[in-house]
Amino acid sequence: YGYLLGLAVLSPREGYPKVKMYAEKALSLNPTLAEAIGLLADLKFYYDWDVRGAEEYYKRAIELNPNLADNHMGYGWFFADQGKFAAAIAELRLARQLDPLSVVKTQQLAQIYLYAERYDSALTYVQRAAEIDSTFPNLSFTRCYIYLLTGSYSKAIEEAQKLISSGVVTHGLRNLAMAYALSGQTGKAQETLENLFKAI
Repeated sequence: YGYLLGLAVLSPREGYPKVKMYAEKALSLNPTLAEAIGLLADLKFYYDWDVRGAEEYYKRAIELNPNLADNHMGYGWFFADQGKFAAAIAELRLARQLDPLSVVKTQQLAQIYLYAERYDSALTYVQRAAEIDSTFPNLSFTRCYIYLLTGSYSKAIEEAQKLISSGVVTHGLRNLAMAYALSGQTGKAQETLENLFKAI
């Protein structure tokens, strides 16, 4: 359920209650399970808006298992969402180092570089992620944003359409609407927004 939330397949209302239920069940069986504590850290930050509580949970999860890449990835996003990009990059680089064959970890590092406005590094890690699994839909998501932010709107439109055809409809429609709007195609942007509102 945590991954489905991350991929926007489930809405927060659908996913986080299930994450909480199953993580708490897991902790009732093993109170030191770092995987469950890391998921509860995500829940505290993104669903409960409890920044202090989330950081305590991330630190505890990493203390219990410093080699668990997912918790470093979660902690990295915790920093990134607060604009602390140096700390975010450090955590995502560590996550990728711990799990170098993970397309998710590599793509997420690219995404962090994107948000830090380090577009060349973002493209480098998108390419490295594609070498692991070129069919991973989030590669199109990241490429689309890079192209949007660097003014390559026709490439952004192409990547957004790939997202939609791969089943990541809401992100794809949102990105497609932005690409159309930024490229001056306001009619297509409006039509795409209407389709987005129908999809959510």
